[in-house]
Amino acid sequence: MPLRYLADLTAEGVKIARSQPMASIVAGLMAAGVCVAVLSTTGQTATTEHQVLAGLDAVGSRVIVVSDDTGEARIRPGSVTSIARLSGVRSVVGFGPAFDMTLPAFSRSAAPVPARYVYGALPRQVDVTLGALAPGRGLVGPRGQQRLGLIQPAAGLEDDQGAPWVLAGGLKASGYLRFLNHTIIVRPPLEPRGRLASTAGGDSVASIYVLADSVGDVDALAAGVPHVIQAAAPKYNISKPAALLRARKVVASGLATSSRRLMLLVLAAGLILQSVTMLGAVSQRRRDFGRRRALGASRSAVVWLVLIQTAAVTVPGVLLGSAIGIGIVRYLTGAYPPPSFAAGVALLALLFAVAAAVPPAVTAAFRDPVRILRVP
Repeated sequence: MPLRYLADLTAEGVKIARSQPMASIVAGLMAAGVCVAVLSTTGQTATTEHQVLAGLDAVGSRVIVVSDDTGEARIRPGSVTSIARLSGVRSVVGFGPAFDMTLPAFSRSAAPVPARYVYGALPRQVDVTLGALAPGRGLVGPRGQQRLGLIQPAAGLEDDQGAPWVLAGGLKASGYLRFLNHTIIVRPPLEPRGRLASTAGGDSVASIYVLADSVGDVDALAAGVPHVIQAAAPKYNISKPAALLRARKVVASGLATSSRRLMLLVLAAGLILQSVTMLGAVSQRRRDFGRRRALGASRSAVVWLVLIQTAAVTVPGVLLGSAIGIGIVRYLTGAYPPPSFAAGVALLALLFAVAAAVPPAVTAAFRDPVRILRVP
């Protein structure tokens, strides 16, 4: 059909919907009821699933760790930059082997704090509370600060080689980097000294923490990271949170399966009721459709009129029902359902309503117009 003709039919379908206020209101309320039923039931499940999976992601199901436990691999710091260039990497940071730092004003019997060189940008899990990380300067975690006996995270330190360092501020780490709260991290100086200068062959990285953009990127990154690591020997380990990933799949599969079944059941019931409603609305206008057919309207034009009529009354109902359903979920769970889920429910409700109108539309299109017009 030409676009102009299609536009005229669409406008005519909207007018037909307005001319049958009772049938339109019933169909719209039915679509609203379907959205409310789906969102208030499976919407709670979807919200719970989203919260549970977000919690699992927060504890590290997207983290890949590259570790050189023996020190034989001698991973070069440039590996951190190479890994950061991979697709699907949210953040990457590397740490050197641990060594001790202490306050030079006290004796060697004073409690030292483990320190690590840091390579790469600090991720969001590390909040710099005071100062800044710069070459030759360090940041201390709250537990490390207590161990040093400092009121403020600023002091002069020395490493286990007796070389001086500057403690320039503090940090607070969370998530998979919580261990940094007990340590000092220092940016390697421009001129190697102390522990860095005494390391045979230069500096090396003992561990690299890679945070993926999504859980779906973890396996691909775990397979791709070895290809960009620069090391003297491939004697490093690459680990990913297999247990958490399995738990995530089980949770997602179990919750999604039950919610899909219930949603399809509600949508199927709505489809049947919508089909019966539209069949009644079409029957009321059978003479009008018969007259159109007698005047030369095609069967496809009649089908289009019925489908547009259905869509015109369903869209307001879907919007109203979605708003009410989202409000119910917010009241019951304290959180809004995922936007993608709410939009998907609204779209499915609209598609099911239009699909429910297909049988009445086809029935109206294939009726004999002469026989319809003869009926008083």
